[in-house]
Amino acid sequence: MNKSCIQIVLLASVVGALVAACAFAPTATHTVAVPAVAQGRDVLELAIEAARSAGLPPVTRLDKVNGLVEFGAFGFDAIGYTAQVRQRSDGQLDVTVKRGSVYVPLGVDEKAKEFVAALEARLRQPR
Repeated sequence: MNKSCIQIVLLASVVGALVAACAFAPTATHTVAVPAVAQGRDVLELAIEAARSAGLPPVTRLDKVNGLVEFGAFGFDAIGYTAQVRQRSDGQLDVTVKRGSVYVPLGVDEKAKEFVAALEARLRQPR
């Protein structure tokens, strides 16, 4: 194998390793039960309020028909946290928080717990 072929193989290996490292983002997912007191309320709006109080990024996608709200560039490399709340067919909520950078004050589990606690508090509040 000549020198230029070796350089191309090495470059491809390095690029592949970098892409794989960037593709991994620490993630925490929690299921949140929607209590009876919250039935009939717009749980996605409550999730938006909770995300704001937990210091998550602004809403980047809101799809009430399919029961989905995303905060930040969810699913893409990002600095800081991104999050998603998805309504399940059984009425519960799947809450996913991703940490795209180590330059954030809390680990992903701590931020997810903070967000879930804020959401559960809003879901328990009477109208």
